[in-house]
Amino acid sequence: MKRINYLPFTYSFLLMLSVQQISVACSVCYGDPESPMIIGMNMGILTLLVFVVGIWASFAVFFLNLRKRAKVHANSLNEKKGENS
Repeated sequence: MKRINYLPFTYSFLLMLSVQQISVACSVCYGDPESPMIIGMNMGILTLLVFVVGIWASFAVFFLNLRKRAKVHANSLNEKKGENS
């Protein structure tokens, strides 16, 4: 059985603890929330969110369309099967 070396994880954890104040701080918390940089960052986040939701919606519409087409195809096969009997 392969043994896991936990030393890098320990050093990483200690490093994160030592720079905790720097890593937790964001410019909205410690800066001016109305600065142009913050407004730009928020608009960038909103833009990415719109793109992601748009892609998810496209997938949903695509699969719902496939489901509808499969039902129509299955019904047409059943009708043809009924005519042949």
